[in-house]
Amino acid sequence: NLLNQCFAVVTACYHAAQHLKTNYDYNNVHYLQPSVDTIACYAANRASVNRVIDLYYMGRRIENRHAKFMQWSQQSGVFYFYDTAGNVPMIDHQQHRRRYLDILNRTKLFVVSPGKIINPDAKQLPEEIGYRYFEAAACGAIMIGDLPNSPVFKNTFNYRDAVIPIPADNDLSCFLD
Repeated sequence: NLLNQCFAVVTACYHAAQHLKTNYDYNNVHYLQPSVDTIACYAANRASVNRVIDLYYMGRRIENRHAKFMQWSQQSGVFYFYDTAGNVPMIDHQQHRRRYLDILNRTKLFVVSPGKIINPDAKQLPEEIGYRYFEAAACGAIMIGDLPNSPVFKNTFNYRDAVIPIPADNDLSCFLD
């Protein structure tokens, strides 16, 4: 058994840690909750920074939701920022993080979803909380989207309106009008 050769297993996936403890009788598994460099987020979040990005949808996306956001942006004139390229190699990880924080600190509404939400094979798996929730909260963006059905999420973001659910019709006009 490979686990018995390990001193300890540390994972940022709560359900994976529970699975290893329960199904493999291996107790030296530790769940390490995701986190972000909040000091870097705070340093980038100066009072003089204007939140000029109305809506930011980063990374993988639900296409019908994105189409509705595009339509909303074109009709209302709000600034909708989204990725237009797939997994591109980064030149410098520190510059990447700095740029990402700069963008996030200028964002009003940030779309969040549980990890692997668009992967049909993952729909049977327990939902994990992703780093995007922590990054958005640390940078002061309003999180809209999907709440993970996870005890970690409920314990960590245990305040009212931590994430505001997006209406079923994906209509965001109520957020910024």
